[in-house]
Amino acid sequence: MSVTFDLQLFLLLFMPPLLFFMRCRSILVLAFGIVFMTVLAVGYFGHALVPTVLLPVAFALAVL
Repeated sequence: MSVTFDLQLFLLLFMPPLLFFMRCRSILVLAFGIVFMTVLAVGYFGHALVPTVLLPVAFALAVL
């Protein structure tokens, strides 16, 4: 008993969802990454600009 495999059916049914989910995951990683890096940069810059502001407070202000 042999199983036939239709390549066009596979490409039509399975490849688009796989590519879509991979693309969504990479977009989410990039979006959260840029937000995280921006908060870090603005927090450290705010702390360097006004040293009396504690670092956690500077990060909290950077989120806003």
